[in-house]
Amino acid sequence: MPSTPYEFHLTMPSLPAAPETLQENYVIGAPRIRRYLQHPLCKLMPPMRPNEFRSFVKTIREDGLLVPIMIADGMILDGYMRDEACFYAGVVPRYRELPHGVDARGFFVAVNLCRATYSPQQRVEIKQRLLAWQQANRARAGSVGGEAEPRR
Repeated sequence: MPSTPYEFHLTMPSLPAAPETLQENYVIGAPRIRRYLQHPLCKLMPPMRPNEFRSFVKTIREDGLLVPIMIADGMILDGYMRDEACFYAGVVPRYRELPHGVDARGFFVAVNLCRATYSPQQRVEIKQRLLAWQQANRARAGSVGGEAEPRR
């Protein structure tokens, strides 16, 4: 895997994998070029269930991408499943860079923990993952003497 947040590699087509391994999925008959990786905060979110993802792909195929995918630090902060669904739907995704000075963590919390689609249990799990992520970043920042959290 490349050391940068970008993967510029062409892959040969094969059968699609299960949704939990979407980063390496391909559509039969079409090569794939992967542009963005998931931001560490984005990885804290629970994956969509397969039936939800299929429905999401169908919606994007019919209506297009309604909400752009948010990029921070060269990685997808919000919208990774939208990016994947666009790929499967054959829709060109739209990306927006998180504006300079906007806290990536604050943005992540605002757009993800306020969504009505998560059960109370999922919200608790996401908050626990977020707390663990913050603690790990503080520990890393202390060990190298710098700021480890994404841009503010």
